[in-house]
This record gives sequence, structure tokens and C-alpha cells, in this order.
Amino acid sequence: MPTSAGPLSFPVPQPWDATWQALPDGEYEVTIAIYIEGGAPPFTVHHDLDVFQTSEREYGVVFVARGCSALIHTITVESADGQSVSHEYYIPAPWCVTPSP
Repeated sequence: MPTSAGPLSFPVPQPWDATWQALPDGEYEVTIAIYIEGGAPPFTVHHDLDVFQTSEREYGVVFVARGCSALIHTITVESADGQSVSHEYYIPAPWCVTPSP
């Protein structure tokens, strides 16, 4: 089993962890940055139904968003040493946010 770098964790993604790129037909490519601490690479990252493999501790989860609903998803990270951690996150779609008066 790989040597652990301590307890596996990552901060809950926040709006400033997301970047957006407009696509045709009102869709947006979204990249959510996650910062993995502890555990041992390689890491398996689950984002809803998508599964990614990485050895990087700073990883960008990429997916397509549609419409005007907020992003409410779950990210789970599993490390090669058998640890697992999950977080739900909420990020409002910036093109739908109306400024406060």
C-alpha cells in the first residue's frame, strides 16, 4: 500500500474556485478547482456520475452546465492508501446572479 501523507481532505469548492467558458446553445464549460491534501496518489475523483484519475493534488474537474440553476454537486476523492472524503458544494451560476440594489 502507498505511503500516506496524512488524513485525506480537500476544502469545499467555493465560487472563486470555478471558471466559466461560454459554449454554443447557452451552455457553459465549468472548471472547479479542488485542492487535495493528505492521502496518497493516485487519486480517484468522483463528480456526480463522472470519474477521473489523477496524481495531481491541484485538480480541475471539468463539466458542462446548462440553464440558470445553481451548481449543486458532490465531489468524492479516494486516495491510493484507501482513504475517501466527500463534499457537496453550491456555486451560483454567475450569468444568472442579479446584483443587489
